[in-house]
Amino acid sequence: MYNLVKEKLDLILVVGGWNSSNTSHLQEIAEQNGTPTYWIDSEKRIGPGNRIAYKLSHGELVEKENWLPTGPLKIGITSGASTPDKLFPG
Repeated sequence: MYNLVKEKLDLILVVGGWNSSNTSHLQEIAEQNGTPTYWIDSEKRIGPGNRIAYKLSHGELVEKENWLPTGPLKIGITSGASTPDKLFPG
């Protein structure tokens, strides 16, 4: 994760259970680096119309519209240690 946040990224998507302290720590590292970070527990949190429901590091669930900027993006994706492989098919 420390190597990931060193890259010039437009945003980081953190995937993992909301009760996972490991996943929470990944989000904290990204936020401390100043990179916009979205912590989701499944792909169902990303909706149509450029909307996302994500959890803030202090536990609040929020929804945001237009979370993906327009144009080419460099996105970092990471997951907690206990995140099931089935969330990343392929």
